[in-house]
Amino acid sequence: MIRKDHLLSEEEHLENAKDLAMAVYYLKRLWARCDNHYPKTHPIMKQLDKFTMSATIFSTIKHLLEEESLKVGVIDKHGFIYYHLDELCKKEGLK
Repeated sequence: MIRKDHLLSEEEHLENAKDLAMAVYYLKRLWARCDNHYPKTHPIMKQLDKFTMSATIFSTIKHLLEEESLKVGVIDKHGFIYYHLDELCKKEGLK
């Protein structure tokens, strides 16, 4: 059995924050585009609304990852990367 060290590296935290930022960005973008065309009762919107309800899950993931990033000093160098996902999106050229 492989023993896991339970710590992500600084680089892995930076990649995770970037990926999480992009996931949230694209899900919001997809929802907004479909919301302009489909009624709330349409099956597509019903499924997409589940993503908006999962905002709590994204928030929990962000919080837990931010706590873990403290352990490897990410906050000392980069600040609270998981709580500034909008800034990461801008850096990636996403508006």
